[in-house]
Amino acid sequence: MNRRVVACWILFVAFGGVLTAQRGFPPIDIRGVEPLEFGEVVRGAPFSAEATTEMIQELRDGNRIEQRSTVTIARDSTGRTRREQPLPPIGPVVLDPEVRIITISDPRQQTLYLIDPQRRTVSRSTVPAGPPRPPGDRSGGGRALPPPKMSSEALGNRQILGLRAEGTRQTMTIPAGVFGNVGPIQVVTERWHSPELKIVLESRRSDPRLGDVTYRVTSLVRGEPDAALFAIPSDYTTVERPPRPFGPPPR
Repeated sequence: MNRRVVACWILFVAFGGVLTAQRGFPPIDIRGVEPLEFGEVVRGAPFSAEATTEMIQELRDGNRIEQRSTVTIARDSTGRTRREQPLPPIGPVVLDPEVRIITISDPRQQTLYLIDPQRRTVSRSTVPAGPPRPPGDRSGGGRALPPPKMSSEALGNRQILGLRAEGTRQTMTIPAGVFGNVGPIQVVTERWHSPELKIVLESRRSDPRLGDVTYRVTSLVRGEPDAALFAIPSDYTTVERPPRPFGPPPR
């Protein structure tokens, strides 16, 4: 695959990583990992962890596609987060597993850094504040789509890696006709969240369009990570990226 195309996909995954199939409708997460968030800055709760993501897709002929990847995560006492992971497959294209991407987020500055060790480049992007457009918004023009029906239930508490985790199950029902679907589509997401560290320890998403995705933190170390992990290489070429707007692109 052309390296320029790969680089574009790296940026796409690192700085958003979602597909919006229809204007004004909730996006489809293609990353298969719990995202980096720019909400509350989590100070004073440093940790280092490894997590795995397993993606399973059943095919109509009885075959199945299974993919597994590992990500390393670290957060320091100031709230900065570092994530290192292999570049995910792009459709039928399976990329070299040795090709890895590193993202460093600084929620205090609303900034993301994408470090590409292979090309020795650093891409910097500022994430603007503000929520996405609500479903059904006509500001982009065209036909307003019916919003999905959302429901949520609490699953109680359980212990994961020595931490108390609170579970929730969210069901999104997509009405018939939104994607050309004859009947409604149900997407079920189960998450187990640590209130103490404010991270997701386990999650599972079942989507008939994309298959099942399971995310699980497999090891966790409390304490300050090495400060060198958050250093931006001074000898890399820095590229400034424009702010990524919320919501689907305008026509």
